[in-house]
Amino acid sequence: MAFWFDKKKIDKKERNALLITAFVFALVLTFRSWGAEYFDFVEGFFNLLFVTILGYFCLTFRLSAQKWMGFIKGYQVKYSANGTGLTVGVLVAILTNGLIPILTPGTSKQIILKHGHVGKWRSYYNKGKLAVVASTGLVVCFMLAVIFKALWMLTIEHTTIAKFFLFMAQFNAFTAVFSLLPFELLSIFWLKEFMKLPDLPISDGLYIFSFNKFFYIFCLGFAGIYAALILSNSSGNVILAAILAAVITFIYKFYLARSA
Repeated sequence: MAFWFDKKKIDKKERNALLITAFVFALVLTFRSWGAEYFDFVEGFFNLLFVTILGYFCLTFRLSAQKWMGFIKGYQVKYSANGTGLTVGVLVAILTNGLIPILTPGTSKQIILKHGHVGKWRSYYNKGKLAVVASTGLVVCFMLAVIFKALWMLTIEHTTIAKFFLFMAQFNAFTAVFSLLPFELLSIFWLKEFMKLPDLPISDGLYIFSFNKFFYIFCLGFAGIYAALILSNSSGNVILAAILAAVITFIYKFYLARSA
């Protein structure tokens, strides 16, 4: 019983990685919120603190969902932060004065649980199951983004409260977007050779892409469009984002993919 519990719980190393990731995400998102006309340390500190705390719980909920789904599918999910990506995110925020948010949520690496598979014919990695576990994180991010966006619209007259809800809507939407991008491919660039960067972690997007590239295009399109709607302070219509993502996927499948 203890064996199965250990495979589903979040260990201390993962909690620390989640906290660091949440802090950097909060720093990037609140970079332009340290006072209006003049620098206000108190305002900026509390913005950073609250977004870090709420973001930590959001990332923990996301990882917990992936761990449970992974356990159901016969895999142990291990989270690790992307130190290189987090550093790049902070540098870009400084260089652009917070105009370009880059949030790299790290990886939820999936390790096969041999105890959870019966018979040798099931003792290999299944791309479909890996994609399901990875997609669970996306579903959680979208769900939280929709909830926080709705709360923002309900409290829009209360500026301070609404601001935090908008931050969290952006936090979860961007987490979904950047978890789909294949940052690990950066390891083949000259940057790794000359700066000796470590190998970057595998993104959830790579698990999805290896299973079905058209589903990946849909997920990436939906996440990108929905994040753009939230960033523009619009209503963030989920249905509109889904329709546009479906159109993009259709164009890619029947025109771009065939001509490639």
